[in-house]
Amino acid sequence: MQGEWSMVSRIMTIRLSSGLKIELDPADWPEIGSACRTSVRTGGYVAEKLIVRRHDDGRTLIYIDADPGADVLVQGDIFPPRIREIESYVQRFSEAHGLPDWVAERCVESIRG
Repeated sequence: MQGEWSMVSRIMTIRLSSGLKIELDPADWPEIGSACRTSVRTGGYVAEKLIVRRHDDGRTLIYIDADPGADVLVQGDIFPPRIREIESYVQRFSEAHGLPDWVAERCVESIRG
């Protein structure tokens, strides 16, 4: 059909720290901050990205997207609307998942703009 096209959204599956798996459309959860690091581990390089997204309803999602080679590991937590101290949540989440302090600091800087 002339003039028609469809845009397929990329649905993401994220495993929350509670074990619950959720699916979300990144278009509904715009990224507001991120930081990444690459490290050498057994078997090669691992790229990890700490990402913060916020939904229009105010909920905030903080997650780690790591690609250890064959599989993509995504793990995160959703925080309620109107949390005031997003920076402290990013710091605690990063620490709980074994990321260096500088990754959380860069992520917070990117949120602040």
